[in-house]
Amino acid sequence: KAEPPRGSFVVQGLVEVRGSRGRILFDVQSCYDPRQNKYVVVNAAVRGFKRWNQAPRGGP
Repeated sequence: KAEPPRGSFVVQGLVEVRGSRGRILFDVQSCYDPRQNKYVVVNAAVRGFKRWNQAPRGGP
């Protein structure tokens, strides 16, 4: 794991992306460098997901 640049901020949290067929949850950690005015390191890992596909009930 690389050391973030000196003077940078570590930002971390959960990001949920929802779509028409399901949702996915990412655990995101990044380093923001105010000198460069951008994020210099971004890491994302999948924490969980759920698909939304409902089968027909059927019947007589």
